[in-house]
Amino acid sequence: MILVTGATGFLGREVVRQLQNTEHAFKCLIHTPGKERVLKINDSQIVYGDLLNRNSLDVMLMGIDTIINIAGTSPFGEHPNVYRRVNVGSTLNLIERSESANVKRFIHISAANSSNDSNSPFLRSKFLSEKVVTKSSLQFTILRFAHVYGPEDRFLNYSAALLKLLPIKILYGDSEALLQPIHIQDVGKFILQSMHDNNFIGKEIDLVGPESISYMELYKLINDKLSSGVVKYAPYLQIPAWFARLLSNFWGLSSPLNISFSNYMTDGLISKQNVENIAFDVPLKKLSQNLDYVNDIDLLDSVKILFGNNSYNFEDYE
Repeated sequence: MILVTGATGFLGREVVRQLQNTEHAFKCLIHTPGKERVLKINDSQIVYGDLLNRNSLDVMLMGIDTIINIAGTSPFGEHPNVYRRVNVGSTLNLIERSESANVKRFIHISAANSSNDSNSPFLRSKFLSEKVVTKSSLQFTILRFAHVYGPEDRFLNYSAALLKLLPIKILYGDSEALLQPIHIQDVGKFILQSMHDNNFIGKEIDLVGPESISYMELYKLINDKLSSGVVKYAPYLQIPAWFARLLSNFWGLSSPLNISFSNYMTDGLISKQNVENIAFDVPLKKLSQNLDYVNDIDLLDSVKILFGNNSYNFEDYE
C-alpha cells in the first residue's frame, strides 16, 4: 500500500491521477478536510492527518509499505520560519514513525540546488530535510526539481499574470540566469518509475527538462504565447536586486512582484544529470510546445495574483 503526502497540491494531484491508471493500491494524506474533493478518489483512499503532529502518524501508517512524500511549502511566499518548521519538521516526524511502522520504500521530493549555504530559506530547509532522509534506515530515493510547469502551476502562470498587467516587462535579478523547466506529467511518470525500480534506491536525482532557457528568453516565450490582454512589444526593464528588495515591501509575500518569486525563478536551476537517459524511453515534453495554458488567466485573475491573493487555484507542494 502506497501513501501519498501532499496529495492535493499541484504535483500531488498529478501523481494521484497517474496512480489511478495503475494497479497500485494507494491512500492520500489529507491535511484539511474537504480538499480531497479535487482528487476524485474513494473514501477508502483518504486518510486525514497532520505531519507536524507526531502522535497522529501511527494509525495513518498502518499497512503502508511505500511513501511518496510530496508535502511541504511553496518555494516562495512564506515566512522564513515556516520553511524549516514545515519542511524539516514534517519529514523528521514521518521518517521516525515510518521506521517504527516498518515502511520499506520512501520517495522524497526535494528541490534542485538545496544547500545549507543557500541564501534561500526554502532551499536550506530542503537540504536539511534531505539529510533526515539519507540518515534513515529506509530504502529512499530523493528526487530534486526546480521548475515544474503545467496547467495550474505558479511558475509560468504568475509570470503570465505580470506580462498581462504591466505595460513594462519587469525582470528582477539576473535576466541571463538559466532554467531547465520540466513538465508536470514527466515528473509524475518519473516518481512512479522510481518507486518500483530498485536501481533508484539510495539515489539522489535532479529532475529537469530537456531544454535550457534564460530568464529573459522564458519571459519572451510566454509573451509570444499570450493571445490577448498583453502589450506585445512593451520594453523589458531589468531591476537590480537591491531595488527589488525595496519594492518588495509594498507587496504580499506570495505576489510575483515580491523578490521571493524572483529568487525562486533564478536560483539553482541547471543540472548536469541527464534525466532522459536515466529514466525515459521517450523524449521529455518541450516547453515551447506546452505553454498554451497561460492564456487561461484573465485580467481579474492577474490582478489577484499581482497583489498576492492566493484564492486563485495554484496549489503548490501542499
